[in-house]
Amino acid sequence: MSNQAPDNVAGKWTVSTLGETGVVHTDHLTIKQDGTVLTGKFKGPNQSGSINGGINVHHIEIRSNTNHPVVFRGRVDGDTITGKVHVMGRVGEFRAVREP
Repeated sequence: MSNQAPDNVAGKWTVSTLGETGVVHTDHLTIKQDGTVLTGKFKGPNQSGSINGGINVHHIEIRSNTNHPVVFRGRVDGDTITGKVHVMGRVGEFRAVREP
């Protein structure tokens, strides 16, 4: 168990997701952070809703509360998050950048 504080991920993020078909989708996350607990909003091209998740130092997991839940699992590096996105049984790569 690490005594290191979790990265600060509060704010607005633009998420680029590369799907299996090679098409890049853009989603938006607004993250509120209370310690290791994350809440906020998800807005994608076809659905939107609330999110919940958590962060452990640099490792983050966010799940959308939508008809087709989207799960982002990745690693935080400053104003960038990279990792895997899971939706409807498919897995892709994502890169999120914090908006200024």
